[in-house]
Amino acid sequence: MPMAVGASSFVQAELNSAAPDASTKKISAKELRADLVIIGGGLAGAAAATLLAQAGKPPMLLERDAAPADKICGEFLSTEAQAHLAALGFDVGRLGGAPIGRIRLVAGARSAEAALPFTAIGVSRRVLDAALLDHAAAAGAEIKRGVSVRGI
Repeated sequence: MPMAVGASSFVQAELNSAAPDASTKKISAKELRADLVIIGGGLAGAAAATLLAQAGKPPMLLERDAAPADKICGEFLSTEAQAHLAALGFDVGRLGGAPIGRIRLVAGARSAEAALPFTAIGVSRRVLDAALLDHAAAAGAEIKRGVSVRGI
């Protein structure tokens, strides 16, 4: 879940580094030159950053990973998830996901299959996360990758 902090809050953050002696320093949101800071660049953080930027309040988003990464998840976007992304002005279809119209459950030699009442989309979280952060940036959010927040 992303966290947002206002300009009067203090964020203890550090740039991720391979060096074992990487230093940590306390910095305020004002020092980060942002009235609003979102901590976490997953789907919820990127969506919040997009909405705020579209509303004329562009935030700074801090994401600990320096680059997009694979995640263990179902990579399944229901019609509701697709509608939420569309409401952000995000075209999930451009990501080249695979349409999913059926479900199959398998247990040993037994299986059951049925049509879904909607068409879902299967898309890599690595691809989706990167594209949604790019979308937030295009809307005006400032994205800072490779920054770990250690405290507020």
